[in-house]
Amino acid sequence: MHVAILGAGAIGSALAGTLSGSATVTLIGHENDHLRALRRGSLQIDSPTDVARSQEVSVSTSPSTVAEADLLLLAVKSYDTATAMAEVESYLADTEVLTLQNGLGNIQTIREVVGENQVIGGTTTMAAFIPEPGRVRIESRGQTRIGRPWDGTDGLDAVTETFRTAGFDIQAASDIRTAIWEKVLINVGINPVTALGRVPNGHLRSGPGRELLEAAIEEAAQVAAAEGYHVADPIEQAIQVVQDTATNRSSMSQDLQRGTRTEIESLNGAIVDRAEKHGIHVPVNRTLSAAIRLASSRAETHSSNGSRA
Repeated sequence: MHVAILGAGAIGSALAGTLSGSATVTLIGHENDHLRALRRGSLQIDSPTDVARSQEVSVSTSPSTVAEADLLLLAVKSYDTATAMAEVESYLADTEVLTLQNGLGNIQTIREVVGENQVIGGTTTMAAFIPEPGRVRIESRGQTRIGRPWDGTDGLDAVTETFRTAGFDIQAASDIRTAIWEKVLINVGINPVTALGRVPNGHLRSGPGRELLEAAIEEAAQVAAAEGYHVADPIEQAIQVVQDTATNRSSMSQDLQRGTRTEIESLNGAIVDRAEKHGIHVPVNRTLSAAIRLASSRAETHSSNGSRA
């Protein structure tokens, strides 16, 4: 199987380096130091549980590369989904598109470009970051679930086998949209709280961090139920993630630190938007969304000023 991965950030790079063990992989991204380093040499992969290794990864900056792939794996930030799909639309034909992105709305955005039989929804708890160009550190491969939003698990054997052979803990889910909501509920409790508190995930096990996590998830679970999705024990699931990833810094925390745009609009912001439709009061999610927007605008301005110096 030839897999094109669109998005050369930490998760896209980690997926590329890992899947290269069982598939032909092309990592597609914008020209930057990381892609230039990969073009000069191998991807260096670090992990707290595995021996550091090098992996040859084919890279490209051309969306036309997608035309050669059997599967397009979307690993861009949720706010870039529409732009990314527009860039590759003319090269997709009958190519299947798998999203492992955070947040709500990605499946619907992809569906606007391709047929519903080409869309595969997914979630992953893989955790990774790029410490320097040409290197990715995989903190955890986590668990990955995929499914067809309209057809359950039909025709997913080749994809699941490719991931499993590469060492992923992967399952085909009959109701992937509920699984996506499940991850959203976890993320709305962990991501903005760790980002604003500037703390690793483990600090939410108790104290004010846990209080905020629980309040945000309780509100979001009401919205999920109003939308028709019932997630069992989301707070307990979030605390388990916090414990399993105690030393990790959430992607939103990393984005704020780098001064790059966050995914708040597809997480807590999306909860607020849907809550308004159902007349549900979500003050904690509204406050977290506003606070992240404020912190993000300050961080982006600081980063912009610094880059011009």
